[in-house]
Amino acid sequence: MERMSGFAQARGFGRKSLTYRLRDWGISRQRYWGTPIPIIYCETCGAVGVPYMDLPVELPHDVQFTGEEGSPLERAPGS
Repeated sequence: MERMSGFAQARGFGRKSLTYRLRDWGISRQRYWGTPIPIIYCETCGAVGVPYMDLPVELPHDVQFTGEEGSPLERAPGS
């Protein structure tokens, strides 16, 4: 870590820092721009994986990013 941070700092593109209280670092919960996790939420079965034949799950292209609270996918036409 010391050598890597020294290398980055010497070349002007980074520096060493510590970050505490990391939460949800592995998988983003923001579906539109996060890691795609092919899960369907079924009312009777709960969370189930998307069948292989239905992959990949494609996102709509007409999503509006308004800065409002909540997922932009909830406000997408046809959702």
